[in-house]
Amino acid sequence: MTMKTVLLAAGFAALATSASAVTIDFDDAAPQSSYTSQMSYSEDGFDLTSTSGFGLYFVDGNYDGGSQTFTSDFLHVRGMTVEASDGSDFSFSSVDLRGWDGTAFSALFTGTLSAGGTVSETVSLATGHDITTVLFDTSWTGLSSLEFATQAGRFSYINTDNYVFNAVAPVPLPASDLMLGAALGGLAVARRRKTA
Repeated sequence: MTMKTVLLAAGFAALATSASAVTIDFDDAAPQSSYTSQMSYSEDGFDLTSTSGFGLYFVDGNYDGGSQTFTSDFLHVRGMTVEASDGSDFSFSSVDLRGWDGTAFSALFTGTLSAGGTVSETVSLATGHDITTVLFDTSWTGLSSLEFATQAGRFSYINTDNYVFNAVAPVPLPASDLMLGAALGGLAVARRRKTA
């Protein structure tokens, strides 16, 4: 009974601090067979804003005749920032990338940490249209914003899809105090029964 109390309290604490994965897939951004542009876009609690001056282009999955095609709408982009709509911290897990015009590209991802400082990674894309899933490690946690920029000439667009973020919900202080108290209370009862 006592161990169950402790485990239950620990479980509630884990749930309270857990993150929920969100995948930005652009499936609702543009009708099929279209090529539309806008300077900003919001989906599932995240805001994307163009930083290149050329807009965010939402494209049908079969557009551009590459050797591989995305299965649904995707984003054709030169540069943008991503932030949580409510201003909360988030982590960045993965993204699908593909070169656009058959030339090699590199893309720079820079995350601004809410605690101060930045993390960055340059991803190189080989010549052609192969879709590459890029994974990011745990240093991409506690971000206040994410910036994406291609690094090449004037046609340096990259096709991208399936940004996976984890929006971390803040735990209200009274709830965390209550859970800590329940866990400590369970430990106290367990100690009392052990000495009796």
